[in-house]
Amino acid sequence: FGGKEYKNYRLWIDDELETESYVGPDDATFAKGYLCDPSITKFNFQHVEIWGLGGPKALMKQEEFRESESKMIEKSRKVDKKQFLDSGFDKEFLFEKTFS
Repeated sequence: FGGKEYKNYRLWIDDELETESYVGPDDATFAKGYLCDPSITKFNFQHVEIWGLGGPKALMKQEEFRESESKMIEKSRKVDKKQFLDSGFDKEFLFEKTFS
């Protein structure tokens, strides 16, 4: 980002993410400054998240994904209290006074 060739980029993410990605203190576009510790010049990316690529079809897929994630989160927040009563151990030790 911020340059015309490999040596002029502040952050170079190569197609070899794990071996050939670099960070530098300056570039041709932004003010000089470090993105991380000055002693670090080479990155080994484990994950890359990309935002904002694609057209209307990609946007529709993103909305479907977000809706699916929201439903899953909401479902995981709900507790089925009947599951606590399925075990004799739970009834005896956790709800001892409730069922006596």
